[in-house]
Amino acid sequence: MTHRQKLLVLLGISFFLHACQRSLQFVRFEEENIEVKSDSTTQNTLGSLDSLLLPYQEILLDSMAQPIAHVHEDLLKADANGKLGILMSKAMINRAENLLNQKVDCAFMNRGGIRVPVLKAGPLALGRVYELMPFDNYLVVLEIPGDSLQKVLDVIALKGGWPAYGISYKIDDQGAFDIKIDGIPINGQQLYQVALSDYIANGGDKMAILKQFEQKNTGLGLRDAFIEYFIMINQSDQVIMPDPHIVLR
Repeated sequence: MTHRQKLLVLLGISFFLHACQRSLQFVRFEEENIEVKSDSTTQNTLGSLDSLLLPYQEILLDSMAQPIAHVHEDLLKADANGKLGILMSKAMINRAENLLNQKVDCAFMNRGGIRVPVLKAGPLALGRVYELMPFDNYLVVLEIPGDSLQKVLDVIALKGGWPAYGISYKIDDQGAFDIKIDGIPINGQQLYQVALSDYIANGGDKMAILKQFEQKNTGLGLRDAFIEYFIMINQSDQVIMPDPHIVLR
């Protein structure tokens, strides 16, 4: 490992150890290449860095291996009916309601944002959640009128549908139909609270239609939302298994 790599690793460990302190917020990263000539003095310095980093590396690896919940059956990414994406959407609603102290009607999880094909049945390690959601996105809530939500769902339908929770809908080549929120047909004049990642809310994954709506940022990273939810489920002895909410035609 080079001197520069070791310094980057140490910085990464520092950010990880401070992740639980929400008062800290990363605002800028600047990178500078520094030439380090290899000589006997440099080799001694690198050896000292090895000794310095080793305890933190062991702590980090131990933390990532710790189970935070138990998965009762394989949860597949699959398609819009994939239980993994539905579970993630349910977690988003739970955490958003807790942080914003308001009702959240539904949530969507874009399939491209789910970075593992399956959560296997058994103990769920913390490190696996980092693999599931490696991006530093934030959990946000948008207030969307029903007629606009219909248009959002039409765009999602053209993508083959996304996993969701709190909402059910069917899709065909024309868009979305038979939309129900909490079991009630969508009302074009009603305002709905929709949980998403800030990446999608900012127009990512070709969802520019969402950029017009004001965001309520929970201040919680999406990955942290999943971690908190899984730990809460585990502590309350609940089953990690939501019911599918989407039927595709």
